[in-house]
Amino acid sequence: MTTLNTAATVRTRRLPRFFHQIAGDDEGGNYFLPSHFMARALEMERSRSDRTGGVFSLLLLDVDDDQQNELVPILRGRLRISDVPGIFHDGRVALLLPDTPLDGAKKLAADIAELLPNQQRRLACEILVHPGDELDGEWPPDTTTTDSISENGDATTFAASARGAQDGPPQESEIRVSSMESIFARPMPPWKRAMDVVGALVGLVISAPVIAIAAIAIKLDSRGPVFYRQLRDGHAGRPFLILKLRTMIVAADELKKALAEFNEQEGAAFKIAHDPRATAVGRFLRATSLDELPQFWNVLLGHMSLVGPRPLPCDESILCERWQRARLNTVPGLTCTWQVSGRSEIAFREWVRMDIGYIRQMSFWNDLKLILRTIPAIISRRGAH
Repeated sequence: MTTLNTAATVRTRRLPRFFHQIAGDDEGGNYFLPSHFMARALEMERSRSDRTGGVFSLLLLDVDDDQQNELVPILRGRLRISDVPGIFHDGRVALLLPDTPLDGAKKLAADIAELLPNQQRRLACEILVHPGDELDGEWPPDTTTTDSISENGDATTFAASARGAQDGPPQESEIRVSSMESIFARPMPPWKRAMDVVGALVGLVISAPVIAIAAIAIKLDSRGPVFYRQLRDGHAGRPFLILKLRTMIVAADELKKALAEFNEQEGAAFKIAHDPRATAVGRFLRATSLDELPQFWNVLLGHMSLVGPRPLPCDESILCERWQRARLNTVPGLTCTWQVSGRSEIAFREWVRMDIGYIRQMSFWNDLKLILRTIPAIISRRGAH
């Protein structure tokens, strides 16, 4: 039988070694998966979890070389065959725990802290849970495994008593808990940020006269401010204020719920072809996408990029299915594949698949092609609502 020399074939040949390492039976004695394999395992588990609706946890242990060696026999006796020990990208020991909620991860962390024989340092441990809403209602932690608790931002820390095999007082170990969503967010490549800064500066200079004329038309057409600001979900789900030219009446947001039954887009997005909230000038601005011109300022600030998934309002983004939130792995953009492919004519699920496909294939030339395709897409007004 002929063997095809493809990337898929190469990956298949590596699978036996991959699973031997997961089981801790690698003949070379390398118990922990390398960081690049660990990153792949995390992506695979997130995809599986999002499809099945399950929950999983990730323990990150900040240990030195001696403690890392001491961890191996402990983990051999504590981890299940489905659990994956590896190295995180920052050098910490990572334990991927499929189908494990927060309580199970806390129990394992406390057990490790208790069994580690080297008690000269505190065991610093971070627990990340996916999905993040699994953290709701989980606090305060069980008092049998914690001594104190404090909250800091979107994460919570508590201290677990670690009683090693050696005699002496218990060593307090800090354990921090937070959502896992941020670790899937991809950093912006330097070439992309450079393109954004140059493009945003040029865009603001060129569009300034257009924005000025539009501002006068908006004020003459209807009561209210020229600019409209709205909270939208950005990179890793962090909200930011997007800037637009106002295209609707002042009370538009309050009327949105009343119009929900007329939504023409399936899924989380809200789109109406002839939105009754739009003003006369606003309908023209929306059809020509001129209302988006102030977003060059968002690009300059780093909230957005020239190219990336279009950001959804926070109240719509929260309605996305779990797998659809992968579109938040990169910085949102002014234009994207959906923007140049028909916009509102495309079903929301396909829209999200386009966004995820863009993230996986992100490159300088792909961004440049999408920017060039945006110009005829705006002129044609195809799918513009």
